[in-house]
Amino acid sequence: MGKGRTGLRSPQRKHCRTKSGRRYGTIQTSLRGTAEKSALRKEHRFQNLTNGLTPEYPAWCREQLNKKAAPGADKVTVREYGKNLTGGYLAELTVRRFMPKPGGKQRSPGLQATEDKVPQTGVAKMPEAIYEADFRECSFGHRPHTGAKDAVRGLCKSLRYGKFSHIVEADIRSFSDSINHDILLEMLRKRTDDRKFPNLIRRWLKAGMPEKDGRISDPVTGTPQGGIVSPIPANIYLHYAPDEWSEDVVRSHCRGEVRLVRHADDFVCASQYQDDAAGFHKVPGRHPEKFGLSLAEEKTRMFRFSRFETKDNKTSDFPGSEYRWGHDRRKKPPAKLLTSRRKYRASPENFSGWCRKNRHLKMTELFRKLSAKLRGYYNYCGVIGNFESLSDFFRHATRILFRWLSRRSQRKSCDWKGFSGLLKFFRIERPRITEKKRQIQFSLLSAGHSA
Repeated sequence: MGKGRTGLRSPQRKHCRTKSGRRYGTIQTSLRGTAEKSALRKEHRFQNLTNGLTPEYPAWCREQLNKKAAPGADKVTVREYGKNLTGGYLAELTVRRFMPKPGGKQRSPGLQATEDKVPQTGVAKMPEAIYEADFRECSFGHRPHTGAKDAVRGLCKSLRYGKFSHIVEADIRSFSDSINHDILLEMLRKRTDDRKFPNLIRRWLKAGMPEKDGRISDPVTGTPQGGIVSPIPANIYLHYAPDEWSEDVVRSHCRGEVRLVRHADDFVCASQYQDDAAGFHKVPGRHPEKFGLSLAEEKTRMFRFSRFETKDNKTSDFPGSEYRWGHDRRKKPPAKLLTSRRKYRASPENFSGWCRKNRHLKMTELFRKLSAKLRGYYNYCGVIGNFESLSDFFRHATRILFRWLSRRSQRKSCDWKGFSGLLKFFRIERPRITEKKRQIQFSLLSAGHSA
């Protein structure tokens, strides 16, 4: 009795060594105990969180990072980190990289130093353990064991079997740049009673960013996109802002069925009646002076989406997937899940850019990377009913790659027959559906049970 899979009793299991030879069982047990206590005592404020940063904690945090990742802003890799440590810590500058977005806009993810990644990994685990029990069932983004696919399946199941006829799609304008630091820290104090812990979060939020002209800008609002510690504060902010308001206040005044699904700062509300949908349409903008959030009007819309009016219905787009009413073999109108047309139109252009960057590689390395890229696309978009979109993408991708390979020299270095032979020789995967029917049934059962 009392033995686990390792054959050791509980006092011994916490001292089990990992492959790296370090004792991390105590840390994992502490985080698990924090999560269990948070679930049982909803009003409890946790104290002395920084005391859990034991000498072995940084080593454990380093083990959680991807050792094959590119160097950080300080030009230090995860493997190199740990040499010549002084014992002090000062938050490094966050270097921004501007990336184009559809519509001509730019995304500015922050490239952080490895010196920051290690402590951020450890600090992010603490509020994650505390708040995971508080997050609502409608929240799917940046949480353990949940993601975009779970949000998609839950919404698809609700549309297929629920009494919904209206949909509200909403996107919060520049959410990562709109987070108020003081409000966020006040939210953290609702479940924590440790002065050092919020101050450590504030230090990363206030880390300077070098501009193009050489100046150092000190952020007043927002969190650095792409940072390890950014997702959990963003989820906490969204939990107290739109989630609590929509679930506790707006939903209680609805006449019919309502289903809310949120993935990061994108959310969809399916409602039975139009007036209920109109109430959700104004949720994030109800208290702009309190939370500093506003809707992106160009991405927010309310429309009718009924199985009884399939010809006149618009399509729903969330998140990166498109929902349409179709007909199955029994001529019933199921909600079909397809690749978003906006994402699909951008895929060939993105793939062409990838070919431009990798065309100089040797054939073996090029086709190895191609296989990995296609496999990732199939894993993300390979849902049942989406085979046609996968086939179109594969056809466009192979033609684009063939054109780039033909330009490697002045003479035509490859014909289509030879290129097809290369695809077979390197065993490039053909389009396939990666989602299993049993997996869908299990996820729908879980979504229905949680709802």
